Amino acid sequence: MRYYLSALLPEPLAQKLAVIKRRWLGEIASPPHLTLLPPRSLAPERSESELVGILSKDLSAVAAFPVVMTRLGSFRRMSNIHIRVERTPALVSCHQTIALAVQGILLPAEGDFGHLPSPHISLARGKDAWRALRGEDFADRFLCQTVHLWGKENTGERWRQIGVFHLHRNKDGQSPA
Repeated sequence: MRYYLSALLPEPLAQKLAVIKRRWLGEIASPPHLTLLPPRSLAPERSESELVGILSKDLSAVAAFPVVMTRLGSFRRMSNIHIRVERTPALVSCHQTIALAVQGILLPAEGDFGHLPSPHISLARGKDAWRALRGEDFADRFLCQTVHLWGKENTGERWRQIGVFHLHRNKDGQSPA
C-alpha cells in the first residue's frame, strides 16, 4: 500500500485547477491538493492504523495556517508542472511534523518525485502544458485547516481517503496564523 498526505484546496479554486489538470493529465486520480508528503510505501511490520494513530497525535498540535500560492514551477524538466507555494514558517513546521511522524512507518520515497524540494500543487506535465500555462496568474491563498491521508494498492487505482486530521484553532475558532 502507498500513502501520501495533502491539504485539499477550497472551492472554487479546486474546480478551476481540476479543469486544468483534466486538460493536461486526463483522468485525475485525486482531487486538486497541496502535496505535503509525496507517495511512500508502508514499511514491513508496520500498519495503516499505526500510521493513522501517529499522524492524529502529532498533527493535533499543528495550528491551521495560510497557504500562499505564488507562481508556476516545474520539477525534472517539465515532468511535473506545479504551483509553487511560499515556504512560510507554519508550512515548514507542518511539513516537518509530518516527515518526522512517518519516519520508520513509511519507507523513504522512491522514483522521480521521491525527494521533492517543497510542498506544491501539481497541475500538468510536458513542455506544451508549460507553454500554455506559464503566462497565467496562479497567485492566491487559502487557509489549511485539515491534512488528508490518501492510500492505494495499485498504480491504476484512484487514491482513496484514509484519514482527515484537523489542525487546531484558537478558542474563538480562528487560526493562530
